[in-house]
Amino acid sequence: MEACAVELFTPEQTSVFVYCLEDHEIDMSYAEPCAEFAGMDYNILSACSADGSADGDMADAHMGEQTADFHVTYGQDWQGTPTVVLQGQVLFTTANLLQQVCKIAGDDAPPGCF
Repeated sequence: MEACAVELFTPEQTSVFVYCLEDHEIDMSYAEPCAEFAGMDYNILSACSADGSADGDMADAHMGEQTADFHVTYGQDWQGTPTVVLQGQVLFTTANLLQQVCKIAGDDAPPGCF
């Protein structure tokens, strides 16, 4: 579902959506309220991520390609998608994502950091 979010919505919406899901331990029963909270059309997101969806398969494949490109660029041995990079720093976990963003962003931190 996250790959479809990346492909179909803005980075800002996707970040809010993923953070919301992570905050609920990726319990997919929160997918619809998280999508709505992020300003996404859940029906579009759900259709893309449904089993057998060609769009969803393409989104997953695209994420895999980006990960392969990431290996070449950063030389990291990371075996999953999505791979999160903040200002050139690889995050190997999305636990406490907001705190990590706030720390890396410094003076440019988003309003949620304050």
